[in-house]
Amino acid sequence: MEYVYIIKTGENTYQRSDVIGRYYDLGREYGTAYAGTGATVTANNIAANDFSFGDPVPVGAFGGEGEITSMTVNAAEQTITYNVEWDVYTFKIILKQVP
Repeated sequence: MEYVYIIKTGENTYQRSDVIGRYYDLGREYGTAYAGTGATVTANNIAANDFSFGDPVPVGAFGGEGEITSMTVNAAEQTITYNVEWDVYTFKIILKQVP
């Protein structure tokens, strides 16, 4: 799949381009109307994997809300792993930094 963007919106606050990792808009080719945009994360202490999560966000045309429930950063592997609860589903998303 293509990229999930993480945009810095404040000193320690970041926003994701899609809370569910672009699974439906790109992976299933449903288009951007099926993305869950606007999910925010506050990095309290990245080295300690201490994060706070913003309010749940709507999951596009499907409805319902996706809520980030946990997140870890592995600097050595350049990955971010996080879980999202959405209705009866749990998504485990693994993002790998690209050069």
